[in-house]
Amino acid sequence: MNNELSPSQALQRLAALCAKGEHCSGEMREKMRRWGLTEEEREKILDRLVSQKYVDDERFARSFVHDKIRYNKWGRRKIEQALWAKHIDRQTAQAVLDGVDDREYLEILRPLLAGKYPAIKQRPTTSVPRSSSALPSDAASPSNSSAGASTKPDSTALPATLTLPQTMPPTISLWSRMFDLLAPRACQVCGRRLAMTEECLCTACNLALPRTGYHQSARDNELARIFWGRIPVEKCSSFFFYHPHSDVGRLIYLLKYFDHPEVGEDLGRLVAQEYQPSGFFDGIGGLLPVPLTRGRVVRRGYNQSVEIARGISSVTHIPILSGAVRRTRFAASQTHKTPWERNENVAGVFRLVRPSLIVGRHILLVDDIITTGATLVSLGSEVLKAEGVKVSILSLGFSKK
Repeated sequence: MNNELSPSQALQRLAALCAKGEHCSGEMREKMRRWGLTEEEREKILDRLVSQKYVDDERFARSFVHDKIRYNKWGRRKIEQALWAKHIDRQTAQAVLDGVDDREYLEILRPLLAGKYPAIKQRPTTSVPRSSSALPSDAASPSNSSAGASTKPDSTALPATLTLPQTMPPTISLWSRMFDLLAPRACQVCGRRLAMTEECLCTACNLALPRTGYHQSARDNELARIFWGRIPVEKCSSFFFYHPHSDVGRLIYLLKYFDHPEVGEDLGRLVAQEYQPSGFFDGIGGLLPVPLTRGRVVRRGYNQSVEIARGISSVTHIPILSGAVRRTRFAASQTHKTPWERNENVAGVFRLVRPSLIVGRHILLVDDIITTGATLVSLGSEVLKAEGVKVSILSLGFSKK
């Protein structure tokens, strides 16, 4: 870190830099931080640069969006992620992106589409007939049968038509390929373009997720133990370990605070696809996302736990029972509270309003992040008031504090 620059020298250097090209306030703050200026000095210099029109985030965003569309052929989602990384506020970024002329956007992409179109082919749905020619030669040969073996029909024999397994990549339609070409999707972590079969995360970022593996021992793991002696829990797991200001933290921020409900659904689908083969969802009769107050849903536009549950339900076909319990009040965020304050903050905030929806069912409570488990203990205690109910817990992240 270079501490030799005085505030006046930093101002002159930044003004000269901005005179040569567009820069945003986030870039200016980062440079001054590296130069060792105090926060007060940084803000005074930035105010001076803004007042003299050296720095204008809206002007920077317009220039950035124009260049990325025209020269880099970026899609809207990738540009949106890049502006977020540069700390351009959401309203400014949204206004600039909404101002992009659709005709200009399509005019720029039309030559790219024309060049790619011949290579786009629809993959036909494949059905493999069960015949000796479809099997390996050694499997079709009668010599593999032991002498004198019974000719009784095998109850496990394959049907006349062998359908490809569900784990194979789905057929990608011509329309989907064209839409992806016109509006390419970006990885929510690294910003790289997603392949057609990827959702939310690219393969590299998916593999880098700090998975807990708790679903392999869902009755006894570090997360399950925080509920022991508080509420009876059948199974308990979180998909990954959560750390603020990390890649997984970025995913949660996008889901909760940056109007990206699709992140919750995509991650819910991902966790369901990974957990289903282990039998984690066996016996589960309903999904119950942690409810929000009506006011919170109106302000945010959605309930992130419901979006996660939608993704899980799309894979497992387990119904979502979000109308069974209502949240009566929201006192304050749990983020900066101690474990004792968290328990007090959520005590009695849930009310069972439609017990008939969950009577006799095994209910899976779905949340985004678990820290002390106070919210889920409060919700689970209310759910267990219904007759014959069993409770399990699943979240995206587990914050070990």
